[in-house]
Amino acid sequence: MYAIPSTIESLLIVLFIVAPGYIVRETISYIIPKQEKSEFENILDSIIYGFFNFLIFFIIVILFWKIGIVKKPEYFSFGNHLKQDILNIIKYDTCKFIVGILFYAFIFPILIGIGLGKYFGNERRHINPFPSAWDEFFIKTTDPVILYIILKDKSRICGIFGTKSCASTNPKQRDIYLEKEIILDQDGNIEGIKEGNTGLWVNRDDIVYFKVLPYKEE
Repeated sequence: MYAIPSTIESLLIVLFIVAPGYIVRETISYIIPKQEKSEFENILDSIIYGFFNFLIFFIIVILFWKIGIVKKPEYFSFGNHLKQDILNIIKYDTCKFIVGILFYAFIFPILIGIGLGKYFGNERRHINPFPSAWDEFFIKTTDPVILYIILKDKSRICGIFGTKSCASTNPKQRDIYLEKEIILDQDGNIEGIKEGNTGLWVNRDDIVYFKVLPYKEE
């Protein structure tokens, strides 16, 4: 747990830097999986992304001001009396202030996160966000495949990993849900899809390895 900021300055830092940075980081993680990091590294990432969000937003505002889209209020001094400027904005342009804060602290970080997520995704050969081969395989697999699984007790199970299947990438509890079970004979050869059940769950800790086989519905 973190102590609640006791000053206006620290609250402003959280609102304008840390909170937007956290939203940027989480938005990126929805697009591409994030690596396992320590709490300190996560906070540092939020601060870095927060400053990046602030810098891009500030540059856009300056550009809009230069070309006349945004006009500087007469009472605004651009930093000479920052506290008074903020109080004046709240007093004279309350609605604009609320909309501006919502856009800067929430909407703009999401847009930044989407942009960075797409960029990192396109640069996969340079940046690998997947913590392990397990995550790499299950996150990238889009077409249905057959998983031929060998368990620690040397038994074999087989099933289809398709659009209705899922695999956990949580390192503390990795498991697989296969949407259809496949029947194997005594020698481990595939006979066909088992009728009458709605899937198969397998704990990662019980798996020695699995083979990936192509699947065709016919």
